[in-house]
Amino acid sequence: MKTQTLGHFGEELICKYLKNNNYKIINNNHRLGRLEIDIIATKAGRLYFFEIKTRIKNEESIKEIPLQKSQANNLKKAARRYATTHHINLELINFDLIIVLLDRQKNTATIKRYENIF
Repeated sequence: MKTQTLGHFGEELICKYLKNNNYKIINNNHRLGRLEIDIIATKAGRLYFFEIKTRIKNEESIKEIPLQKSQANNLKKAARRYATTHHINLELINFDLIIVLLDRQKNTATIKRYENIF
């Protein structure tokens, strides 16, 4: 599976997961110039920016740190730009990282969520 296809599959899976957990999806793959936010959602008066990382399960994917410093900085920059444009208080924003590990042998996916990463 190509990286882009894999990423898109993981993001679609997480959109369904979030909807099933009472989040309202505002946008996915939201572009702000060269910056991108994977999923923007709301729940209980808060705005959530989700960074989604999808990997095929193997030993390297489990040990890997999925969010590089430059990616974190770009996510923060994109969120500030989005909040400014939409007049949103930065105190009402959560940054969450979700890792999707796909197990091809078992045909399953494991979702691991890290809340408030910044």
